Amino acid sequence: MVVSTWNLPYEQFSPKDKERWPTILTNIVSTLSNEIHSLTLSDGTLPSGESKEKNTAKIEEGKEIIRALSALKHDMGRNKALQPILADGGSNVDCYNQHLQRLDGTDDTWFTAAWLFAECYLYREIRTLFAKTRFWNQSDPFFSSKEETYKSSSTAIIHLANSLLALDDRKDLLKDYEESNSALEIIFLEMMQAALWGNATDLSLLVDLKYEDLQKLQAVGAAAQAENAKFILRNDFSKVWDHIKGQKDARVDIVLDNGTERLGVTAY
Repeated sequence: MVVSTWNLPYEQFSPKDKERWPTILTNIVSTLSNEIHSLTLSDGTLPSGESKEKNTAKIEEGKEIIRALSALKHDMGRNKALQPILADGGSNVDCYNQHLQRLDGTDDTWFTAAWLFAECYLYREIRTLFAKTRFWNQSDPFFSSKEETYKSSSTAIIHLANSLLALDDRKDLLKDYEESNSALEIIFLEMMQAALWGNATDLSLLVDLKYEDLQKLQAVGAAAQAENAKFILRNDFSKVWDHIKGQKDARVDIVLDNGTERLGVTAY
């Protein structure tokens, strides 16, 4: 049996865009700088009403995180070796460090290590920088960008919510639903695509996403779905529908994997 495989256009250790990780770090530094600036202009107390001394301590901790992020970006730009992650009381530190020990010196730098490992390592290292502080250990450096993207997704969110609400009382959709191209099948396929492409706006993958790009990516409707379908590497939606429509009194779980833009459906 001859097996045909798809050859990746880039090796696993050669990221297509070497500005991706520096951009992520730059955005975090910008977010922290804005927060520190606000603290500096405040009335001398933390949001919780703590003392001016603690406010000052938080500012200094923030500046230290910025210095560490800048050093990380410096090492990244010079393709230096990935360093062991310091214990911070969190999980998976040993897991990352044990893997680093297994690298042989030819695949242990930022741009020679496997891309996915280096990507995950970066986020774990960022988490450590925050976790080891007193006043920033619960901070999410990506919150503001998440919030902004959520707000800019409101058009798609409202459309889908209204669509689902309208479908709730549509008992007529069950008529002849097992037939090819039934109304229920068409609706199912559209909803699956909407779920898939809504998930594609994961900010960790689209660090330079512009507002108009987001709107286009999350566009809804038959024409938009048909246009987006050509970007799906493997599309088994029809097979999923053939399986689901034969189920009786079954539960359907839909799993979104926002790391690789996969959508899995299990019926049982």
